[in-house]
Amino acid sequence: FCSLALMIAVSVTTRYLRQKSENKLQWGLFATASWPDVCRGSWTLLIVLFATLPSIIMAVAVIFGSVLAAVERWDAYLGIEYVLSNILGMQSPLTAIIPETATGKILNVLMSVWALLCATTALGIAAGMCLVQYVSAMVPDSIFGFLRYLLLYIPVVLMLIACVTGGFLAIFEEWTFEQGFLYMVSSVAGLANPIVNLEVTTAEGA
Repeated sequence: FCSLALMIAVSVTTRYLRQKSENKLQWGLFATASWPDVCRGSWTLLIVLFATLPSIIMAVAVIFGSVLAAVERWDAYLGIEYVLSNILGMQSPLTAIIPETATGKILNVLMSVWALLCATTALGIAAGMCLVQYVSAMVPDSIFGFLRYLLLYIPVVLMLIACVTGGFLAIFEEWTFEQGFLYMVSSVAGLANPIVNLEVTTAEGA
């Protein structure tokens, strides 16, 4: 809901600025072509990552989860949690229930495929944004430059992301920072055997 509220607020603000602008043709969905490339790309990428993508994923989970819950006679929130866990490939699913009826199992397969396609399409849109392409173009053509990005820069960025997200998760779950960090590292790396044996138990952490 926070992501949806943020996207609405940004859209309203952009619409207001577009109406006040002398050259309305320069305005896109969230930014204007008159801004510097770095500022425009960074701003748009942040909006997509923190507002648009979460809103799309939640919308898909609500629609498909509600239908599956109706077929399986679950509470709606259980169906949403089940579909959301599948879309995100969560290491610790939000719910342990599984479809038991033949119709539910068939719907589960179909909806899981559709949900995955929707989420992947949304991620593909984010990957095609100008800032991402700009960063990709910065990768050197030499094999040593490529290895430097592959073995140093990208892992460092992933570790920083795990630090930030793990820190917030540790606050909500009342874990230590180390436990939160290791939990997120296990999730990011997709480890079959997690480094820490922990599960998210609070609504805020989920």
